[in-house]
Amino acid sequence: LSVLNSYHSDYRPSQLYGELAENPHFFVDVLSWHYTPADPENIEPERKSMPKENLEQLAQKSYQLLDNFMIIPGVRSDNTIDNAVMDQWITQVRELALKADRIAAADSHIGTLLAYFPEEGTGCWPPDEISAAIERINTSSLKDSFAVAVINKRGSTGRGVFDGGAIEKNN
Repeated sequence: LSVLNSYHSDYRPSQLYGELAENPHFFVDVLSWHYTPADPENIEPERKSMPKENLEQLAQKSYQLLDNFMIIPGVRSDNTIDNAVMDQWITQVRELALKADRIAAADSHIGTLLAYFPEEGTGCWPPDEISAAIERINTSSLKDSFAVAVINKRGSTGRGVFDGGAIEKNN
């Protein structure tokens, strides 16, 4: 993953991203490699027996995979949404994450993922299907992550020391 996700490579692990988008069990497994359970008493026995270095590497690689994953399940190539597919994936991920005691982490990643729906040529953004999913789940973890991702995907700006607020005034 380090090589595939490097800035010098145009290749992305599309098979892994596809599996994350199609398989809620795999998504929650990867999520579980990075996040510990919310209740410390639920830390799995295999984590206690695994060497710390292996746990750290697994956590780093799973984070890289999740951080670069931007395929919203149910979104077609023409940017229309199959709402049944998207809702089923979200529901299954949330159910599995709840059992794994990682619901807040799952909601956070779902919120970030939903924010990356393309804005170009879609008219009203976010589309009704994504708005409905956000309203249905309605957790602060999801809503906060969605809001932060919307702001972050716009990128950063730079200006000279004496430019003042000209950029904001002109927009």
